[in-house]
Amino acid sequence: MKIYVLSLAAVMTLAPAVATTMEEGTKLAQAMKNELGGVLWPTFYNEGPMAALHTCHEQAQEIADNHSNKNVTVSRISHRSRNLDNAVPDYLAEQYQQLFDAYNDSNGNLTNTEFKTNNDEQVELIAISTSTQCLACHGESIDDALAKEILRLYPNDQAINFVEEDMRGAFVIHWSQSR
Repeated sequence: MKIYVLSLAAVMTLAPAVATTMEEGTKLAQAMKNELGGVLWPTFYNEGPMAALHTCHEQAQEIADNHSNKNVTVSRISHRSRNLDNAVPDYLAEQYQQLFDAYNDSNGNLTNTEFKTNNDEQVELIAISTSTQCLACHGESIDDALAKEILRLYPNDQAINFVEEDMRGAFVIHWSQSR
């Protein structure tokens, strides 16, 4: 079993600066995606989808938290979530649906939207596209043993039956008012 360890210096290097623009929000989401992928994909290729599922289950939230600070929160949401904590919250439902529709209408070319909430807080949603590798755990044909483990870890799982290039969810970049 291979273990990947991030040193404190690496985590501090990856910690986000104060983000104030859509471009900076996109960089934060990309950094989170890269860090998660840097842990998830080597596990997937070296140990298989079952080990990758456990890696994602154990580390995805911590990685998101590492990219958040007092000025910005980075998270993931989905219309078909695996973890109920990642369901689309009511206050983002309209904008999420608009991004979802625009993503599909543009064949995946429109991938983000920025807006202010009713509380005048700045939020950016950035589409998460389904890659080929994602299909092992999120596709239409999931290995039986893997499907059972997914349901054990996530009893309310809805994050299945995606096809390549589907919008599987969105990164949420939420700036605090005090930034």
